[in-house]
Amino acid sequence: MDKGSWANSGIRIFTYKFSRSETEFLIILLKELYNLNCTIQTLKVGTKSFIYKKKSVSKLIKIVLPYMDLSMYHKLGIII
Repeated sequence: MDKGSWANSGIRIFTYKFSRSETEFLIILLKELYNLNCTIQTLKVGTKSFIYKKKSVSKLIKIVLPYMDLSMYHKLGIII
């Protein structure tokens, strides 16, 4: 829950500790298992990359929301 954030109407899943090929594999799994289309983006500073999900954010929220603590809802753009 802690390694992500809401940004520009999308959700970032930080994969700093993963290699580029591991991040690409995660994107393939998200597509095959959950039909989520994600992209890899890199921060302007450094070479740290992350998975970015903008299309069908509501689908991702439905998948992860039941497992999230209320204190983390803001990471999905949900304000309570």
